[in-house]
Amino acid sequence: VPPQFQTGAQQDASEFCKFFLDELVTNCKLSSTLDIFRGTICNHVQCSVCYQSSTKEDFFFELPVALPQQEDSNGATTGALNLAGLVERFSAEEQLENYFCEKCGSRSTSTKWSTIQRTPKILVISLKRFYYDAKRQSSGKISALVKVPVSIHVSGSQYEIYGAIDHHGSTITCGHYTATACHSSEAHGPQQHWYNFNDEVVTPKASRQLQGAYMLFFSKRGQEASSLYDVRRDIVPDAHRDYENLRTDNVKYMLELNRGHEARKATSYVK
Repeated sequence: VPPQFQTGAQQDASEFCKFFLDELVTNCKLSSTLDIFRGTICNHVQCSVCYQSSTKEDFFFELPVALPQQEDSNGATTGALNLAGLVERFSAEEQLENYFCEKCGSRSTSTKWSTIQRTPKILVISLKRFYYDAKRQSSGKISALVKVPVSIHVSGSQYEIYGAIDHHGSTITCGHYTATACHSSEAHGPQQHWYNFNDEVVTPKASRQLQGAYMLFFSKRGQEASSLYDVRRDIVPDAHRDYENLRTDNVKYMLELNRGHEARKATSYVK
């Protein structure tokens, strides 16, 4: 783990996710792992003077979605937002000030928009809950609830939810992270087994509750067989079997830890 994640201070889950993927490629030599999360996006800009359009293609491993600040007169968040609508707004047109057009040589307020050209097998959506107010020189968090559907359509691809990361706290500099997830192989099935992961404590959940999520993980329909254990199957033929055995052992271990945690709590109450 690099020094920036060893300070004892609050860290960002999205930044760590990027670091983790980079480590899989750099140190574990699993470059094909990125293909699972890699999507292609095209950023378009049209000059408002000569109407010349320029396009730049780039990769993305996480789709950042902006959240509007919806507050009443008392500063409390009002209403729940819809994830599908927020994703649609990601591709909406916006004004780009002081844009320099290489064709006509003018600077103007031009139009910018983005389109997703290739969707990834695993779609990671990060909700931009944290912000910095330059005028007040202060940071904050948008705590608006977001309705997360079981499935969502993105650029012609259908995805099913199978995991989320929650941030508990008022700012990015303090708080606590937990995760809620089922196995990705269950995402497209009729029944999912959901668990809440809170440090070493793992508890089953009767249903998913993701309205306050910070990061969301979706599996693409038609890619049910794709998972991390498929990445090096050509090198490790028994990876599927080993992966499932490891997953089963991990669940048993975490449930055992949880029972020990509950037993210690009960003992402390008796004392």
